[in-house]
Amino acid sequence: MSEQGALKGQTMADKTIFAHTPSTYPFPPFVNIRRDAEGRHWITVREQGHDGMKVVNMELAPETLEVMAASIMDHLHGLGASEQRGNS
Repeated sequence: MSEQGALKGQTMADKTIFAHTPSTYPFPPFVNIRRDAEGRHWITVREQGHDGMKVVNMELAPETLEVMAASIMDHLHGLGASEQRGNS
């Protein structure tokens, strides 16, 4: 699946929450987190290389997105709260 195919279902009503693509060539990796028009949250990740064919889309429950965000912040700020929640 190409990058275009990975986000094919995206509409103008979708809201990008976070996106990152490094400046590598060809077929750079990318990550995209978005909310669709129905309010569902999605993460799309593409692996570098492979002619852009290794892409995964995954729906995230709001609770999962919240725990993920908290775990990232905990890690960056060294709070360790994510270990207390039982996440690795």
